Amino acid sequence: MPQIDLLFTIAIAFILGNLLFIFNDAAFLANSTHALIILIFAISGFIIFYNSYIRNFYLTSAIILIGAFYCLFYDINFINHNEIKNKIYVIAHGKVLSLSKYQNNRNNSKGIKVTLQNIILEKSPYSANKNSTKKTLTKKTSSSKISQNKIIKKFINVKNYQAIDRQSQDRQKKYQNIEWQKIDNKIIYPDPPKKISFIIRDNYLSENIAINDIISFKAMIENDYKKEFPDDFDINIYNKSKKIGGFGIAIGNVKIIERNKINNIDSWFLQLRDKISQRIIKILPQNQSSIALALLVGDKSHIADKNMEHIRNAGLAHLLSISGFHMALAGAIFFTITRFLLSRNEYITLNYDIKKISAIFALIACYFYLKISGESIPAQRAFLVIFLTFFAFLLSKKINLIRLLAVIALTIAISNPYNVASIGFSLSFIAVFTIITICNNNKIENHLKSKWDTSIIYIKNILSTSIAIQIITIPFLLHAFGKFSILSPIANILAIPLTSFIIMPLGFLSLFLMPLQIDKYILLLMGQGIDIIIYIAQEISNIKYSYLSTAKLPGFALLISFFGIILISLKGKIFKIIGLIIFLLPMIKIINHQQYDIAFDNEQKFFAIYNKDNGLYFSKKLRESKQRTRWLEYFLENEFKYLTHCKNSCIIDIKGKKFYILTSRNKITKICQQKDYDIIVNLNPNYKLPECVQNKEKIDNIDFYQKGGHFIKIKNDKLIIDYTKWQ
Repeated sequence: MPQIDLLFTIAIAFILGNLLFIFNDAAFLANSTHALIILIFAISGFIIFYNSYIRNFYLTSAIILIGAFYCLFYDINFINHNEIKNKIYVIAHGKVLSLSKYQNNRNNSKGIKVTLQNIILEKSPYSANKNSTKKTLTKKTSSSKISQNKIIKKFINVKNYQAIDRQSQDRQKKYQNIEWQKIDNKIIYPDPPKKISFIIRDNYLSENIAINDIISFKAMIENDYKKEFPDDFDINIYNKSKKIGGFGIAIGNVKIIERNKINNIDSWFLQLRDKISQRIIKILPQNQSSIALALLVGDKSHIADKNMEHIRNAGLAHLLSISGFHMALAGAIFFTITRFLLSRNEYITLNYDIKKISAIFALIACYFYLKISGESIPAQRAFLVIFLTFFAFLLSKKINLIRLLAVIALTIAISNPYNVASIGFSLSFIAVFTIITICNNNKIENHLKSKWDTSIIYIKNILSTSIAIQIITIPFLLHAFGKFSILSPIANILAIPLTSFIIMPLGFLSLFLMPLQIDKYILLLMGQGIDIIIYIAQEISNIKYSYLSTAKLPGFALLISFFGIILISLKGKIFKIIGLIIFLLPMIKIINHQQYDIAFDNEQKFFAIYNKDNGLYFSKKLRESKQRTRWLEYFLENEFKYLTHCKNSCIIDIKGKKFYILTSRNKITKICQQKDYDIIVNLNPNYKLPECVQNKEKIDNIDFYQKGGHFIKIKNDKLIIDYTKWQ
């Protein structure tokens, strides 16, 4: 039986434990005592059956639970803060950690998005409604002009109509009760989050803000992110990986308390990164500078949505994510240049090992690149690979690549377990694992021994590696995005050489020349190469069927596919065949996917019904927006259609189940007299359902508040409901 590396097994089990807690934290906390008992039992079983094959089962179980408990430990000791659960109004003080542009196309507002650290939140009375209140009091209103519809919609006591739902309205206000602390004559929010992101509109900015500035402004902060769909990635997990504890909007002018305060090495790198970004933006036009920023400083926020869509559809998004490809290029370029320069000196060449000296300089250069690139997960992984590889080279040791990958995975998981839930982590590691274990590592050597032309060898290896990675990462892409590129190998054959030999070397050269202010023409040349990349992405993306959109792959199905990948990587034909079958098995879930029959928005604004024959129909006309587009994409539809017969209420018959849906305030008698339905749904958070429906199956305001959006399938005459909040 083939042996799986023990360290690799431990790394996988530990990460699975992290994910167990991350995606089921409430359930794990509720059953933590039972989990601890199972952990003790697993450790005992491993000790007792140490000389038996069954020990591997006990070891894996113990490591999984250790991973889950470690995530809990990390939560308590490194992320723990006084959570901002609802809406608060404060004067926010903090140091600028990151900056990006902000634009809201809906109301044409522009500004910046900043993340602050070292935060102090001072209590501020909210006074934004004073002017509007004054206007209301002074405005002359004739009671004769108030329509009957307005009375029904707005007034509290309307005879025979649904009563106001006071509790629901209080929940909508989302004000938070806080035990404020008085420090130095200031009333302070106790133990605030380590970082908070804010949107600051241009009208609140009297002067430019830079990285490391300490600023202050009035703000409204809340943490009310709601997933749009049940299988959306939870942004709260991402925030925990970045230690961001809230989101706010500036409601007052920004004051700069102190300019560019640099008090540690991280502050210095942040300021340097910002200066590099500003230099690139100044020299290159928007289309070129946005890609250059992604390649050199890891900032993708400036890329136009259309360009990003083309790049993703063409399967070239990995080129913009600073990872092994970019880090290896940086290491190789600096190693080669340093070795060349050192070899020019005869004394150094004869008395010192210039290869090892070059490796040290290359490692320093890679660390520099890591810091100015924003230290994303793929970049961290790539740097660790290069660090350990160069370290082994300096010690003249051979390195086991699978163990190297396991060490890196454990290092990242221990430093911040929430990192393992990111799609960047998954794609980065599965791609490296594919190259190490599945792609034939001897292929290049065999080709070099033959008489094939070098360019053909290069193309064949890019093609074979790209196809292998593309196939292996399909389940991960379907799980995260519900989309994958078919023509990605072709796009990569065209784009990778251009990026490897022209764009990135020019980019690194420009970084060196920036302090001398002679980088302009190098950046302009780099920009020409970027234009070609954009052109390739657009042309590939516009080819019919160049990419496929499907339903998202569930998490359990992804786990099955990953187990299949492990088997494929083992030696032995039988394991590869079984692994391939297991890998493909979850795809049946995609083929046999049953779309939701009816779905209710988490904010109770609308619902949508779907069937194969007629497609998707919304309950009302919605203006064009990102939300509308996302719903159409989720149901794999292109055309927007809506119902015209559900003004105040309607009964929708779906597969024999009748939904009585209230979309506005209705007469109580009308609701109570209606008996011909299976479930009643209240889509107006301002009004209560009358007492006559208390014994009926219902979805009411409290259900939307506690569970979010409701997505319903009807199968075997039963309602299967998925929610947008974790249960």
